[in-house]
Amino acid sequence: MEFYPITLPDRAVFDAAYRRCRHEGSESSFTNLFIWRRPLDIVWTRIGSAVCVVVRNDGPVYALHPCAAEPADIIAAAGELAGWFREKNQPVYIKGLEQSIAELLAAAFPQWTIEHERCEDDYIYSVKELIELKGRKFEAKRHHIRTFLRNTPEYSYEAMNPATALECLPVARRWLERQHSDDRILQAEMFAEEQALAQFTELGLSGGIIRIRDEIKAFTVGEALCEDTAVIHIEKADPEVVGLYQMINREYLAQAWPAMTFVNREEDMGIPGLRAAKMSYRPVRMVEKYSARGE
Repeated sequence: MEFYPITLPDRAVFDAAYRRCRHEGSESSFTNLFIWRRPLDIVWTRIGSAVCVVVRNDGPVYALHPCAAEPADIIAAAGELAGWFREKNQPVYIKGLEQSIAELLAAAFPQWTIEHERCEDDYIYSVKELIELKGRKFEAKRHHIRTFLRNTPEYSYEAMNPATALECLPVARRWLERQHSDDRILQAEMFAEEQALAQFTELGLSGGIIRIRDEIKAFTVGEALCEDTAVIHIEKADPEVVGLYQMINREYLAQAWPAMTFVNREEDMGIPGLRAAKMSYRPVRMVEKYSARGE
């Protein structure tokens, strides 16, 4: 089985495959695969009609769910991947399985262990709710926004374009340097964000920026995941400015995605603070993710 590096021209292949499969998970985004391709050593291949991705980073090697329209093609591709794992003397490990695919593989391969991976579940929100922030459940968010507007009346919001995307690079680096003491994590995340911002047009991304006295203090980057759902890939804000995160979240959705029904804000990676923050926005549902393991 031959695997290939992910390149920008591959976007058409992946986008077509994801349109046919219509998965809700953020793994079904060419942007995520492309921007993390080097830090995670991501490669891909075709098995029949299925597009298959393998992640060969420093941890256990794993595959993502085979993307094909027909259940029989998914099962066939999973079987081929299992054979590849065995040839490499490695255990079968397939991640990012949405519930329907997990159930399909559990029936086809009863010898495999299927487990729910809570830290990889994606959070799905109502776009309308996050724009309007109505009701008691969003009272704290409205309070933060009122505080921001009272303290920083000189702010401005603008849609991101290729030129202003590049302006966000030093902002991203400063934010990451405050957050990460581990240089490997810093470099990996910085590479991913640099790729998204530098290839803004080629990846079909959109974004929003908040400036305070002409200085970029917050930015966000997203795209359409499917016909009714947007996905947020990056969101950065100066943590010292109260209400800035709430403001960039609301303004970007209101300006870029008012016609969308849902927004996917990806997973929490098992980080307690990130989980609390994502839950505080009251997801309407979760995209549960499962893994399959076998010998």
